[in-house]
Amino acid sequence: MTEQPTPRPWLAITTAATGVLPLLFCLWTTTRGLDLSDESYLLNWLDHPGSYPTSVSEFGFVYQPLMVLVGGNLIAARVVNVLLTWVLVVVAARLVLRQ
Repeated sequence: MTEQPTPRPWLAITTAATGVLPLLFCLWTTTRGLDLSDESYLLNWLDHPGSYPTSVSEFGFVYQPLMVLVGGNLIAARVVNVLLTWVLVVVAARLVLRQ
């Protein structure tokens, strides 16, 4: 007969807190706008992604639909970006932990 594992509620609470607290912090800071790069350059690139002949990344093409989705609201775009990133991390972690 196999022995049942002992429930550890503190472990579940700690694990949930380490995942949710950084998410809440990121959502709290989305209205602050601390960016060490030239944000106006990025906003212009979002409005007109095809204006630049070359680019290091495809930032404007990838995030332009997100800006259209939120109606051009920068804070809403930041919130959606944080939530989308968090959901993708949770999905990736679940897929990795299942193997």
